[in-house]
Amino acid sequence: MYDFLMQQRRDYGDGSYKRHRRYKGIPWEGEDHDITTWPDVFDWNDGVAAIAQAEADRLAGGGSPQGVIAKATGDQLYLNAPISADYMCTTKEVPGQVLGFSYQCGGARMAMHYHDFGGDGPVFTKIGIGAADAGGGATWWVVRYGE
Repeated sequence: MYDFLMQQRRDYGDGSYKRHRRYKGIPWEGEDHDITTWPDVFDWNDGVAAIAQAEADRLAGGGSPQGVIAKATGDQLYLNAPISADYMCTTKEVPGQVLGFSYQCGGARMAMHYHDFGGDGPVFTKIGIGAADAGGGATWWVVRYGE
């Protein structure tokens, strides 16, 4: 999942032919901007991953996703604390459905692939990912960002 997400960031990053303006805020409620403060690729961090894994395990135990649903994604992408140092994205991967973290999901593009607070929030350079069995062949995925 890490390699997949970092490729998505590179695809929309500064050096890419698909370069996209940065975005801040909740998808379709925030705004585009041209201030890049986040790297195109985040470093893996075990401490941040432990937080993400704890959340994935909580979901697998019957908990509900935290945060708001990114608009126009159905219930595929949840954003917790979207403009803070506790930023976390959650999706449930269900066989046969588009992954909520995919570039095919407009909310994921805005919230993850070309997201950047543009100086109005933390500058994330680290990432951690958690995964847990959601039953029925589905998987809970949680991405947590870190400074």
